[in-house]
Amino acid sequence: MKKVLITGINTGIGLGLAKHLLQEGYFLIGCVRKSEYFDLLIAEFRDFKNQYALYAFDLKSDFTDKLQEIEKNHGVPEVIINNSGIFLTDTGDFDSVYNNIINSLEVNLKAPMRICEYFAAKMRSLPWGRIVNISSRMGSLGDNTSGGYLSYRSSKALLNMYTINLAHQMADTNIVVLTMHPGWVKTRMGGMVAPDEIGTSVERIAFALTEEAREFHGEFLVGKEKLPW
Repeated sequence: MKKVLITGINTGIGLGLAKHLLQEGYFLIGCVRKSEYFDLLIAEFRDFKNQYALYAFDLKSDFTDKLQEIEKNHGVPEVIINNSGIFLTDTGDFDSVYNNIINSLEVNLKAPMRICEYFAAKMRSLPWGRIVNISSRMGSLGDNTSGGYLSYRSSKALLNMYTINLAHQMADTNIVVLTMHPGWVKTRMGGMVAPDEIGTSVERIAFALTEEAREFHGEFLVGKEKLPW
C-alpha cells in the first residue's frame, strides 16, 4: 500500500484528494492545522479504518518534530502533495502588502519546502514516487495579464521556482516532481463563483500519480496542460 502525505485535508481540494486516494487504495498521512478537525475527518473516513493517520501542526511553525514522528510511524511516503495555502487580500499600503508577502511565504513556500527537504533525500532510493506542489496560475509570470494580488502571486511564483530546482535535483531518481494549478475551484478560498468543481481539481492533480506524468517531470501543469512560467 503506497503512502501519501497531504497537507490541508480538512476541507476543499485537500479533503477531496484524501477521499479519492483512500478509494484508490493509498494509505493516507493526513495533515491539518488543528486537532479539532480530527472528529470531522474520522467521520468522513469511516469506511477506511486503519488506512489513514492524522497529524496536526501549524505550517508557520517549525514542525520538523512532526515529520520525524511521521517517518518513525510510517516510514518514507511515496507521494507528497503540498496542498495547503493561504490567500491574503492586499491593500494599497506598502507595509501591509509587504507583511502579506512575508506571511504568504511562510505557508505557501517555506512549509512545502520544509516537507520536501525533509523527505526528498530519503525518497531517492524509492522505486516509484511523486512530489506535487499545488501552486496557482496566478504564480505564472507569463500568464499575469492583470496585475494585483502581489503577495499571493509572489509566494506561488517562488514555489514554482523551488519546485523546478527540486526537479533538477531528483532528475536521476524515480521520483517525478511537479508543480500544479488545480483550477479556479469552488472552495472557501476560490469562492462560489469559481467555475471548477472540487472533483475536477482532484482529477487534474491525480494525473500526477499516473505513469504518463513521468514525461512531465519538472513542469508546471493544469491536468496534462503545460502552463507558462
